Amino acid sequence: MTWAAGQVSKLKVVHVARAALPWRKAAPAVSECGLELPGLVHPEELHRQIKDLGVRRVAMGTCMTCLEAARRHAYTWDDDPRRVLRRYLDRELPANYGRQKGTQLRQELAALAALAEAHPAEFTALLDRQAWLARKAATGK
Repeated sequence: MTWAAGQVSKLKVVHVARAALPWRKAAPAVSECGLELPGLVHPEELHRQIKDLGVRRVAMGTCMTCLEAARRHAYTWDDDPRRVLRRYLDRELPANYGRQKGTQLRQELAALAALAEAHPAEFTALLDRQAWLARKAATGK
Protein backbone atom coordinates (compact mmCIF):
# COMPACT_ATOMS: atom_id res chain seq x y z
CA MET A 1 0.00 0.00 0.00
CA THR A 2 1.32 3.45 -0.85
CA TRP A 3 0.37 6.70 0.82
CA ALA A 4 -0.69 9.77 -1.12
CA ALA A 5 0.93 13.07 -0.22
CA GLY A 6 -0.52 14.43 3.03
CA GLN A 7 -2.53 11.27 3.71
CA VAL A 8 -0.29 10.08 6.56
CA SER A 9 -0.74 13.30 8.52
CA LYS A 10 -4.52 12.77 8.52
CA LEU A 11 -4.31 9.50 10.44
CA LYS A 12 -5.59 9.76 14.01
CA VAL A 13 -2.87 8.82 16.46
CA VAL A 14 -3.68 7.97 20.08
CA HIS A 15 -1.43 8.94 22.96
CA VAL A 16 -0.79 6.97 26.15
CA ALA A 17 -1.19 8.45 29.64
CA ARG A 18 1.87 8.57 31.86
CA ALA A 19 1.59 7.08 35.37
CA ALA A 20 0.06 9.87 37.45
CA LEU A 21 1.20 11.26 40.76
CA PRO A 22 -1.58 10.69 43.33
CA TRP A 23 -1.88 14.35 44.27
CA ARG A 24 -2.36 15.37 40.62
CA LYS A 25 -5.58 13.44 39.98
CA ALA A 26 -7.54 16.64 39.26
CA ALA A 27 -4.88 17.99 36.88
CA PRO A 28 -5.02 17.18 33.16
CA ALA A 29 -3.34 13.88 32.35
CA VAL A 30 0.06 14.03 30.68
CA SER A 31 0.94 11.68 27.85
CA GLU A 32 4.17 9.68 27.73
CA CYS A 33 5.41 12.11 25.07
CA GLY A 34 4.72 15.08 27.37
CA LEU A 35 1.48 16.48 25.94
CA GLU A 36 -1.59 17.42 27.96
CA LEU A 37 -4.41 15.98 25.87
CA PRO A 38 -7.96 14.77 26.50
CA GLY A 39 -8.81 11.14 25.79
CA LEU A 40 -5.48 9.51 26.55
CA VAL A 41 -5.28 5.72 26.49
CA HIS A 42 -4.52 4.16 29.87
CA PRO A 43 -1.29 2.11 29.89
CA GLU A 44 -3.16 -1.03 30.99
CA GLU A 45 -5.43 -0.70 27.96
CA LEU A 46 -2.39 -0.30 25.70
CA HIS A 47 -0.78 -3.45 27.10
CA ARG A 48 -4.06 -5.35 26.63
CA GLN A 49 -4.21 -4.19 23.01
CA ILE A 50 -0.60 -5.27 22.45
CA LYS A 51 -1.40 -8.68 23.89
CA ASP A 52 -4.51 -9.03 21.68
CA LEU A 53 -3.26 -7.46 18.43
CA GLY A 54 0.53 -7.42 18.64
CA VAL A 55 2.97 -4.52 18.78
CA ARG A 56 3.03 -3.82 15.04
CA ARG A 57 -0.72 -3.41 14.69
CA VAL A 58 -1.00 -1.27 17.81
CA ALA A 59 1.95 0.86 16.68
CA MET A 60 0.13 1.82 13.48
CA GLY A 61 -2.32 3.98 15.42
CA THR A 62 -0.25 4.99 18.45
CA CYS A 63 2.27 7.77 18.99
CA MET A 64 5.61 5.97 18.79
CA THR A 65 7.13 8.00 21.63
CA CYS A 66 4.17 7.09 23.85
CA LEU A 67 4.26 3.44 22.79
CA GLU A 68 7.96 2.94 23.45
CA ALA A 69 7.91 4.86 26.74
CA ALA A 70 4.85 2.92 27.97
CA ARG A 71 6.57 -0.36 27.15
CA ARG A 72 9.80 0.71 28.92
CA HIS A 73 8.05 2.16 31.98
CA ALA A 74 5.26 -0.33 32.62
CA TYR A 75 4.66 0.48 36.29
CA THR A 76 2.24 2.54 38.37
CA TRP A 77 2.40 4.44 41.64
CA ASP A 78 1.13 1.32 43.43
CA ASP A 79 3.91 -0.79 41.86
CA ASP A 80 6.77 1.52 42.84
CA PRO A 81 6.25 5.20 43.71
CA ARG A 82 9.99 5.87 43.48
CA ARG A 83 10.14 4.93 39.80
CA VAL A 84 7.12 7.07 38.92
CA LEU A 85 8.52 10.02 40.86
CA ARG A 86 11.91 9.56 39.18
CA ARG A 87 10.32 9.97 35.74
CA TYR A 88 8.78 13.28 36.81
CA LEU A 89 12.08 14.37 38.37
CA ASP A 90 13.98 13.46 35.22
CA ARG A 91 11.56 15.53 33.20
CA GLU A 92 11.90 18.63 35.38
CA LEU A 93 15.59 18.64 36.22
CA PRO A 94 17.87 20.75 34.03
CA ALA A 95 20.63 18.12 33.85
CA ASN A 96 18.72 16.09 31.27
CA TYR A 97 17.50 18.87 29.03
CA GLY A 98 20.01 21.66 29.50
CA ARG A 99 17.32 23.88 31.02
CA GLN A 100 14.74 23.53 33.71
CA LYS A 101 11.34 22.44 32.38
CA GLY A 102 9.26 23.62 35.33
CA THR A 103 9.00 24.02 39.05
CA GLN A 104 5.66 22.36 39.78
CA LEU A 105 7.14 19.18 41.24
CA ARG A 106 9.60 21.12 43.39
CA GLN A 107 6.71 23.16 44.80
CA GLU A 108 4.64 20.02 45.40
CA LEU A 109 7.49 18.28 47.23
CA ALA A 110 8.05 21.38 49.37
CA ALA A 111 4.33 21.38 50.22
CA LEU A 112 4.45 17.68 51.14
CA ALA A 113 7.45 18.33 53.38
CA ALA A 114 5.61 21.22 55.05
CA LEU A 115 2.58 18.98 55.65
CA ALA A 116 4.79 16.30 57.21
CA GLU A 117 6.44 18.91 59.41
CA ALA A 118 3.12 20.44 60.46
CA HIS A 119 1.58 17.04 61.28
CA PRO A 120 4.42 14.82 62.55
CA ALA A 121 2.18 12.41 64.49
CA GLU A 122 -0.01 11.68 61.45
CA PHE A 123 3.06 11.36 59.23
CA THR A 124 4.67 8.88 61.61
CA ALA A 125 1.42 6.92 61.86
CA LEU A 126 1.23 6.70 58.06
CA LEU A 127 4.84 5.50 57.88
CA ASP A 128 4.16 2.88 60.56
CA ARG A 129 1.08 1.71 58.64
CA GLN A 130 3.11 1.41 55.41
CA ALA A 131 5.79 -0.61 57.21
CA TRP A 132 3.13 -2.88 58.72
CA LEU A 133 1.52 -3.43 55.30
CA ALA A 134 4.92 -4.27 53.80
CA ARG A 135 5.62 -6.81 56.56
CA LYS A 136 2.15 -8.29 56.12
CA ALA A 137 2.67 -8.64 52.35
CA ALA A 138 6.09 -10.23 52.90
CA THR A 139 4.67 -12.91 55.20
CA GLY A 140 1.70 -13.56 52.91
CA LYS A 141 -0.94 -13.13 55.60
